[in-house]
Amino acid sequence: MARHVVVGTGGQRDAVAEALARDLDAPLRRLGGADGAPVGDDPGLTRLRRTAEDLLDQLDLPAPVIADLVQGCLPDQLGQLLALADLVADGPAGQVVSLVRPGPVAVLEQPARTARALHALVPVIARWDVLVAPRGAGRLLPPGGPVLHAVREVAGRLERLDHALADPATGIHLAPPHGPVGAAESADAVIALALMGRTATSTTGPGGPGARPTDLDRSSRDESSPELSSPEEPSPEQPPADVGPRVRREGDGWLLELDLPGLRADDVDLVRHDDDLVLAAAGRTRALTLPSVLRRCEVERAGVRQGRLTVQMRPDEAVWPRG
Repeated sequence: MARHVVVGTGGQRDAVAEALARDLDAPLRRLGGADGAPVGDDPGLTRLRRTAEDLLDQLDLPAPVIADLVQGCLPDQLGQLLALADLVADGPAGQVVSLVRPGPVAVLEQPARTARALHALVPVIARWDVLVAPRGAGRLLPPGGPVLHAVREVAGRLERLDHALADPATGIHLAPPHGPVGAAESADAVIALALMGRTATSTTGPGGPGARPTDLDRSSRDESSPELSSPEEPSPEQPPADVGPRVRREGDGWLLELDLPGLRADDVDLVRHDDDLVLAAAGRTRALTLPSVLRRCEVERAGVRQGRLTVQMRPDEAVWPRG
């Protein structure tokens, strides 16, 4: 594998990382913590925070409220993730990276989620005078060009990190703490990985390698969700996951396939939201942007079999060009 990332909130994370680096004769990098490399202020993230503070200050909000809002939108752990992006997505191959914070689920989910949010801000900032504060209609000063550059730069780095973590060439090693907290952390991480089309390279601690939760939260099912076919047990001969959606023509429609290793139909909720398919399992979600050819299609049927999601889609006659 090109790189290895060890995540977990317990003390055994460092022991796992050290053993892995020793076995592979690979360099070990620790991010954060007393013994790890310090994570300094990221210039792009600092610019975004200052801009957010300035905009909120123009609304005459109290300083504590501004601080809470900025921390909620741009939390401190983003600095850790950007440092991880520089090491994993853009750094040398063959290294082992041990990450003190954030926890495994945040490492796996937040890069894509924050990158999507930042990309959505780009047209808003670019057309600020039209969309937010037209002349004479408000007093919010538009962010400058450097802010737009910072938004794109931070989003791009987080996107590269997400792609690197989803890449089978990246080893994801879970090192949760002992006890019920560790078992829950491991189960959440396994679900988050499955929604990325991945499985953990190794799991140390509660549950052992390949552990998966059995009690899944079914409270998030939406009546508008496409019905999923009846569950089937995963095949022991299931091939390795092929990360990323595959699209092929089938009859008058299209077939989208996505690997969800270890998950069954009863585990997964699927909702179409604009140009995205939103997958949910056990309280975890992942949004999949549909390829352009499918954005004018409707979901006809969906099912999960042997750890693979299959979605049949038909052209929406109301928007599909006729010819």
